[in-house]
Amino acid sequence: MADDKQERQPAPPYIAHKTFKSFLSSLKVAIPSRIDRSVMTTYSGAVQTQITHALRYFNLIDSNGHPTDKLAPLVHSEGAEHQKLLKELVHSGYPMLFVAPFDLTKATSAQLAEQFAKMATGETVRKCITFLLPLLKEAGFAVSPHIKGAPKRNGSSKPRKPKASAPPAPATDAGAGTPPPPSPPAVMGWSELLLSKFPSFDPSWPDDVKARWFDSFEKLMQSGQAAKGGTT
Repeated sequence: MADDKQERQPAPPYIAHKTFKSFLSSLKVAIPSRIDRSVMTTYSGAVQTQITHALRYFNLIDSNGHPTDKLAPLVHSEGAEHQKLLKELVHSGYPMLFVAPFDLTKATSAQLAEQFAKMATGETVRKCITFLLPLLKEAGFAVSPHIKGAPKRNGSSKPRKPKASAPPAPATDAGAGTPPPPSPPAVMGWSELLLSKFPSFDPSWPDDVKARWFDSFEKLMQSGQAAKGGTT
């Protein structure tokens, strides 16, 4: 039974334009009989995959990595000849940019994104356009002044950072950071008077500070009991 589903077109290149251009320049020394990862050792694995995808997309290499007759002329060309070959590359790689009603000289950034949305989705659309725009400029295409750049990713605006509250001063003593209590009235008993001068217990203190507080509190109470016994 015939398959009525259309085969999905591969996404256009989404590598950084400078990286792709740099790799092509590296081939000027000698074009290998096969383009594989062993000639891309200076790039990460992800970038190697992107370079290979771009070369295949533009039909510069075949499915086995062997260079086509289009690669060498592009690599070794300069000036007007290089620009001419780049134009051919763009025309063959991005046919949707040259079919009415789309007009590259008048389109908006949103319209350009819509063209790429036919072959890619999400963040890949933005990356494809980021690669394309400098390529169009290098090839000498007239581009609409309404196409300012790749559309921003959704939610690209940086969220406001919450204001950081000042961290509490580290306690170096049981009473560190505790303001002195007001002077007690003369009618206070000995226990109230002592306790009024002792810092309030804070459950958030470190364990060692808590231990010193309890130890100091116990000594304070013992001194108060001794003082009370001496006065009676």
